[in-house]
Amino acid sequence: KQRQKELARLLLKNIFGRSTSQKMVVEISGGGEVFASDMLIDILSTINTEQFPNLEIHIGTNATLVSKRWNRILNVENFIKKITVSIDAGSKEVYEIVRRGGKWEDLVAGMEFLSDKKRQIGFELNGRIIFQRENFRDSQNFYNLCQLWNCDKAEFSRIYNWNTWSLIDFEQQDVYNQKHPDFAEAKKIIDIMKQLPKTWFNGF
Repeated sequence: KQRQKELARLLLKNIFGRSTSQKMVVEISGGGEVFASDMLIDILSTINTEQFPNLEIHIGTNATLVSKRWNRILNVENFIKKITVSIDAGSKEVYEIVRRGGKWEDLVAGMEFLSDKKRQIGFELNGRIIFQRENFRDSQNFYNLCQLWNCDKAEFSRIYNWNTWSLIDFEQQDVYNQKHPDFAEAKKIIDIMKQLPKTWFNGF
């Protein structure tokens, strides 16, 4: 805990130690959930926005804690310009397989909260699915939810192996590999998704 506080202090000093009117984009994502991290929340809550009038904050989140912890970052909410949510499914059954330990109800509450915040503040809101064996057939449901929650984009990203899978496990998950037995079906689904508005693709 003390180490995290010290790290937060150093980051604040190095990034926000000197005021500037220049455009400044801060991306907070990856390496764990933003709203579960006291260190990242502390950094956001400590920023003196008067010293950075052209600050832009981009957040990557799974949205499950956002409604409970947003009050900690009220000081910077008007500087949030983009939020990308890792949804990874379009139904409760698939979500709770792909995002083990996650609860569908928490995601829904988070997305409804962010959809309301978007109307109030005007940030860009995107939903993302990492296209893989357990969820690729849920793509249309995912897209429909993105529309329901007023997302600007439904993002489809091909799965990559960041040394988190064994080679065999990864090859089983990567349905967009031409050698995968589900490739033809996966490609057909992506081709259909590419015809839809407000979509974005990475790796296809």
